[in-house]
Amino acid sequence: LPMVITSLPWFRRRRFEWFYYSHFLFVPSLVVVHLHFKDMIYYTAPGLAAYTLDKVIWYCSSRRSIKMISLTRPAHGFVRMTVLNESGHIFKPGQWVLVNIPLISFFQWHPMSVASAPGSSITIDIKVVGNWTRDLEKLSLRFDPSRHTHTCVFLDRFHGSDHSKMQGYLSHNTVLMVAGGIGITPF
Repeated sequence: LPMVITSLPWFRRRRFEWFYYSHFLFVPSLVVVHLHFKDMIYYTAPGLAAYTLDKVIWYCSSRRSIKMISLTRPAHGFVRMTVLNESGHIFKPGQWVLVNIPLISFFQWHPMSVASAPGSSITIDIKVVGNWTRDLEKLSLRFDPSRHTHTCVFLDRFHGSDHSKMQGYLSHNTVLMVAGGIGITPF
C-alpha cells in the first residue's frame, strides 16, 4: 500500500525520496512471505541473487571519484558544474549521466544532461527544482576547490545514443527541433 500511495504522480513529484525508498519495502515483505511459506525461498533466491549481483557490480564500477573543478551559479535557479575528465570518458552530444555528490547525499544519483563537447572537462548545467538541486545551489555559494569533500563527485557511465544518427534527420534539407527546459534527459 505505501508503494501504491507514493507512486501517485502528485506524491512522487513532491516527495520523490519517499517514493524511492518505499520501494525497498520489498525486503521485509519477502521476509514475511518466507516466514509463512518456507518454500518461497526457492522462488525468490534466483531473483534476489541477480538483483544483489547487479547492485554490487554497479556500485563497484560507479565508485571512482572524479574531481569537480568548478561549481558556479551563473543565474538564480541555475547551477553549472564542471568536472575534470581525467579518465578520458568518451561521450557524445545528447547523452546524459547519473551524478552523485556525497557531500549532498551519499545515496542519491540524479540524471543530468551533458552540456559540453567531448574534451578535458565535462560541463553539466542544472536547473534548481528540488531539494537535492537546492542543496547543490547552496554548495555553489560556498564551493572551495581546495577541499576534497567539495570536489568529490561520482559519475555513472554515459547513457543515451548519439542523437545525430537517430531518425536520419541529417539527410533532410530542413529540420525543426523543439526542446524545453535546461536539458533533455530521457530518464
